[in-house]
Amino acid sequence: MNLRNSFNKVVMNNKDTANYYIKADLRNFYGKQTFSSKAAVGAQFGLIGALATAGVKTPGKIIFEMNDVKIYNKDNQVIKTIESFKREYEGDFPADAYCWCIFQNVNAKLKDYYSELITTIETEIKNSQN
Repeated sequence: MNLRNSFNKVVMNNKDTANYYIKADLRNFYGKQTFSSKAAVGAQFGLIGALATAGVKTPGKIIFEMNDVKIYNKDNQVIKTIESFKREYEGDFPADAYCWCIFQNVNAKLKDYYSELITTIETEIKNSQN
């Protein structure tokens, strides 16, 4: 949120000095991806094999969900409740021989998820000011 410059200052765990604060329950944080036998075979041939299979992708699914997202103002009043903010990402994701890529893929999609969530929160705060 600080990088977006939507607010003067964004702090964590200090609601007493904030104009707005957010609370939510994490409902789902999930990632699953098919093992790549092609990448595993390539890894047996060292650097040449790794380079040959560098672009390998396999099907996967990533899910994030927060429930009961509440935006509070500085008077501790709820200005908006979002019952559920869920995103599912399915498709072919980069794969490796040792199944480490799922962690990188989840982190990459988590950035997308938070970007959407922050946009939603910013919109709700702006709407509450009108």
